[in-house]
Amino acid sequence: MPSADPTRPVYVPTPRARLLNPLFDSYKLRLDGPFRDPVHAALPREVGLVPSTAHAPLKKLQARSAFNHLFAFPGRDEGLYVDEAFRLMSLSIQKDTRAIQFNEAFQLPQPTVPTEAREYPSIQRAGPYVLVSNGGGSLLLLRDGPESTFIRVATVTGIEGVQVLVDAILVEENVLLFLAYRMEEHDQGVGHVRETASSPPRIIFRLGLFSVTLNGQADEELNAKKLSVVEGTSAPYLAKIEADGRGFAIASSSLYGGPELRKLEPATQLPAPTHVLGTISTPSAPFSEYRWHQTGEDITVSIRVPPTTTQRDIHCVFTPTSIKCKLRRPVETMLINAALFDLIEPRESLWVLEDDARDDMSVNLEDDDVSDDSHGFRVVTLHLHKTHGGTRWDELLDPSLNEGAVVDETLDAAELAAFATALDKYTEDEPEVITTPGAAAAAAATVPTHPLHNAMTERSEEVDFEGPPVALTRFSAFSPVPTQAMHPGGAHGWLCGAFSWRPAAAPVVPLLCLRTDVDCLVYGLSSHLSLSPLGGFDALGFVHASKRDARFTAVTGDCGLAFVCETRGHVYVYAKKREESDVVADQYIVNLRGAEEVVGDAGNVVGFQQIGETAVLVLRERTVSLIDWAAPREQT
Repeated sequence: MPSADPTRPVYVPTPRARLLNPLFDSYKLRLDGPFRDPVHAALPREVGLVPSTAHAPLKKLQARSAFNHLFAFPGRDEGLYVDEAFRLMSLSIQKDTRAIQFNEAFQLPQPTVPTEAREYPSIQRAGPYVLVSNGGGSLLLLRDGPESTFIRVATVTGIEGVQVLVDAILVEENVLLFLAYRMEEHDQGVGHVRETASSPPRIIFRLGLFSVTLNGQADEELNAKKLSVVEGTSAPYLAKIEADGRGFAIASSSLYGGPELRKLEPATQLPAPTHVLGTISTPSAPFSEYRWHQTGEDITVSIRVPPTTTQRDIHCVFTPTSIKCKLRRPVETMLINAALFDLIEPRESLWVLEDDARDDMSVNLEDDDVSDDSHGFRVVTLHLHKTHGGTRWDELLDPSLNEGAVVDETLDAAELAAFATALDKYTEDEPEVITTPGAAAAAAATVPTHPLHNAMTERSEEVDFEGPPVALTRFSAFSPVPTQAMHPGGAHGWLCGAFSWRPAAAPVVPLLCLRTDVDCLVYGLSSHLSLSPLGGFDALGFVHASKRDARFTAVTGDCGLAFVCETRGHVYVYAKKREESDVVADQYIVNLRGAEEVVGDAGNVVGFQQIGETAVLVLRERTVSLIDWAAPREQT
């Protein structure tokens, strides 16, 4: 993952190790799970897609490829999309028959801009109001009408270019705030990214916060007031307005900012969040300078001490959950005193005092420019024996209990290659999936009884170990200068967000699923970039990286299920462990190929949303499929 801008402080979300199990082994395929056979239906008209050309910039193609054409909202058991005739269509489920119902909710105006200037239609809801962009120059404000229809309230004016809507809220009865971005070519530096005079034009994303005051009159024109505009070099993964309307946060692959950001001094550009589940990545007192590395069975920690240190000057205490090591003389100094990431065996752990005869602590003995005095240190080496052999530690210390103690492992190329080989067990070829009702018994003999991901040697497909980076930026409602920012590094990366749907009475908290090493941790995002750990999925980061045809990934709002939807063919469902100590978890596979029997070529998956407590819709170019499961979920 690319490192953060060195002129800015780096804040790393602190993983909660107890949400994950270092002994986790695999996901097991279950044929007797709660998922029913999917229901497929042909669309009345195809989904409207913007033609892409070979000359479109890469960033624009990437943004379009990640676009979700199906929209759903908290407390609303329906999905919304726009078809090729620019009709706003509503999808709902008849609960008794499981039939998919279509309803034309509103006829949008035809685009007024050339095809090459259009974007995909986008929809956002704020209370009883629905804001819709037709992707071609028109922005309409609608409100709920009878029988799943909408009534036109106003045309929204004062917006430059074709906007893609990403969020909307009501902050008062008559004030609506919304976030939208547009893509344009730019020949200057963007936000925190500096360009040279010879740099070619590039696509940038201008994300704006706008307000509209409702006057209570029907079919009027409402002028949108621009409150703030910020810039970025990639489309946002997620952008949310805070509940009080005083600020908004953006999750993207790089930090967002504005032209004013370049005028600030480096030390003041990105202040720390007022409350953030994270630490500055440089260790602080009482921890002395140290390095650490590991094997499958042991941890080795090296701590530099003065050259006059003897064994009598060192005092070390090992417990199953912590280590303590101090220097008694010449001045009593605590070298390390902290809780460990996982358990160790104290009786099989030891320490030794050695001369620092290597360059482990950033000293090169062969460098003629280094004086003899610069490397006259000794090193206390702690050898810790893992209780759970054959596992990898994400950190040496438990970050949730040791603020300021994040130190990356020293890992050489050979160790990294061995690590990659060990992780191959998560990418075994998958068996054929049951496609017809009542076929479980007949297919049981052809489906392996061992876990899907338990091959330890042969790799079935290449895996992207890096994954996309993630940066979080928070702005006040009236300024393009960030108030807080977070740019995780190391093994942290973006995995996915959560479905928009929530029960009507449930609080709506944006969820971020961050890949932490090979695992996935789910955080709730609240005001001022405050992150709260809500759950985790062991090994989901690596499993997701192995799905090279993945189109959409999301978790349910209760953090109980994670879905990976392919462009064609299958949806993979990973269940949360029943107990945190479990070493296996359930996996289900839903086959969508039955949609081809409805229309022949159903096309690619273009939308994916949860629309009820136990229902997910998969929108393809010509069909829609219902995936539902028994409630409550029971794992036998």
